[in-house]
Amino acid sequence: MRRLLSIGLYILFFTTGSSANAQLGNLAGVAGGPAITLSPQFPAPGERVNVTLEDYSGLVGAATIAWSLDGVNLPEVSNLRSMSFVVGEALQTDTITATLTNNNGRSQVVSVTIEPRYLDIIIEPQTFTPVLYRGRALPIYGSLVRVSGVLSGKNGLVNPSSYTYNWKLNNRSIDGGARLGGFQTLYTVPHGRTHIVTLEVIDQAGLTVARRSVTVETSVVDVLLYEQSTLYGLSPRVAPSSFNMVGNSLTLRAIPYNLDLRALTGRLVTEWSIAGAKTNSGSDRFEITLDRRGAGTANLEFEVRNLSELLQGDKASMAIRF
Repeated sequence: MRRLLSIGLYILFFTTGSSANAQLGNLAGVAGGPAITLSPQFPAPGERVNVTLEDYSGLVGAATIAWSLDGVNLPEVSNLRSMSFVVGEALQTDTITATLTNNNGRSQVVSVTIEPRYLDIIIEPQTFTPVLYRGRALPIYGSLVRVSGVLSGKNGLVNPSSYTYNWKLNNRSIDGGARLGGFQTLYTVPHGRTHIVTLEVIDQAGLTVARRSVTVETSVVDVLLYEQSTLYGLSPRVAPSSFNMVGNSLTLRAIPYNLDLRALTGRLVTEWSIAGAKTNSGSDRFEITLDRRGAGTANLEFEVRNLSELLQGDKASMAIRF
């Protein structure tokens, strides 16, 4: 894996874009009788939603079905068990209704009301990237991630203190339950290549007004070596795997992308070696200066390991021609 400090090659998908949310209400029908389901359950403003009439009692099969949207009949979808439409603007209420009429002329009405809202989940891994890197940090096992829920209505962002937030990690509560005003929280990345973060937003009446889930990919620590120049500073390009020393000395810096930030002040072990022998790096354990040693080739290696989380570590190496 190669990175440019001036151009971020990894931009996490979890810098959020569109989001899914809505409000449900007036779900008619007796228990086990006809009911309307939505997919997605909480559509975003302007998003197409699939509407399905479900019935496990068998009533729908013996009845005609008439659909209407906000009181306007939809004859083109008559007698269909499912249909779709595009929801309106933020907080614009849409009511979809299905009227079932049996052979005896008796009718039953089921409906659902949608009040879409924007809900963005911002994910900020608490892992290391250098200042000049334009990409995003990636989460690794055992590291912390800060997540924020941003709820928007017709007039922009809403006041989070008016809502209750229920965060879940792989369907388990992060904070032990919903918290009033808890639009932001921290969690520890679990084992696995991916995990799912879910947020439910509940209003003061106890109704869920928005819900969104995002799948977060887990990465690893990635150590890369860069040439450090007294005149030009840190090179924006990764040092090649085979490097020709031009001058009498060479300074290299190891950058541990995505290392847990807590490890930088914790139980962190670093080691430089050349030709298999450990080498002293000086006061900065991520930087080393090599002097010309005649002619030939030697292998330089750097390793970093977090002793508090042994899976957090990586090695980088390069062949140096003197």
